[in-house]
Amino acid sequence: MRDKKEVLNEVIEFAKEEEDIKALLITSSMANPKAKTDVFSDLDVVLVTANPNKFLDDRSWCKQFGEVMVSFNDNFKLEDITTYTSLNLYQDYIRIDFSIWPTKLIEKIGKYDRLPAFLDIGYEVLYDKNNLTVNLEKPTYQAYQTQKPSQEEYDRVVNNFWWNITYIAKYLWRDQFYFAKYMDYFIKFNLLKTMVEWLIGVDYDWQVNPGKQGSNFKKYLDKKLWQELKSTFSGGDLNQNWQSTFKMMDLFSKIAKKIAYRLRFDYPQTLEDDVKNYVNKIYKEEVPFEK
Repeated sequence: MRDKKEVLNEVIEFAKEEEDIKALLITSSMANPKAKTDVFSDLDVVLVTANPNKFLDDRSWCKQFGEVMVSFNDNFKLEDITTYTSLNLYQDYIRIDFSIWPTKLIEKIGKYDRLPAFLDIGYEVLYDKNNLTVNLEKPTYQAYQTQKPSQEEYDRVVNNFWWNITYIAKYLWRDQFYFAKYMDYFIKFNLLKTMVEWLIGVDYDWQVNPGKQGSNFKKYLDKKLWQELKSTFSGGDLNQNWQSTFKMMDLFSKIAKKIAYRLRFDYPQTLEDDVKNYVNKIYKEEVPFEK
């Protein structure tokens, strides 16, 4: 694998030679002194241009940084302005994620007194032809820290968990395994994940980033709780999935009650008891109908 600094220098030279590139930034973990990087860390590069189409209509320019193994292109809005991406994994395993931003996006952010999260997480200006970035605030590296929920937000997650867990029981009983797994992962990566993030927030005074899709959970959870969380995952065995569902209910309950205690929220114990009773009856096939 090539040295990433050398590759980044190639990108900087490319930007300097391209008249339509007005500024070049690197963002995310490689520009965040608090972030841990490794061999898989991407080079997240932003090309700022008044002519995005030049870099969209013909993307062969990406090939000058190496032989592309696989790429992915997309577009989405930042601050109500359409931006574009060209993500490239090269044959020597270097990955460069190019973002293509219209100059008006940088100009707009330059008027803010606080950076949006996608820059506050970390950025460094590598090249600026026309001083476009001079008015950007400095990053605080505090973006994506978990925010304290309100009672209403907490109630919504708790209620949604106990509602959706019934689907797993129903589809396991029907032996519709694929749908059951879909609901399992939906709950884990939406509702349970949110509750774990709030627990980390409570334990660390809302000052840490729990990571994208729980990537830092192991770092911030105590060893016992981390093992309990892992035990909620299961393979293809039907009974194993039942047991992991029970473990997930117990873990969610424990975490949610701890948060309720720390934030002085109310917890709906009757709701939990009723749903657990319902799920247990389905598991034991005590429901009032025949399979």
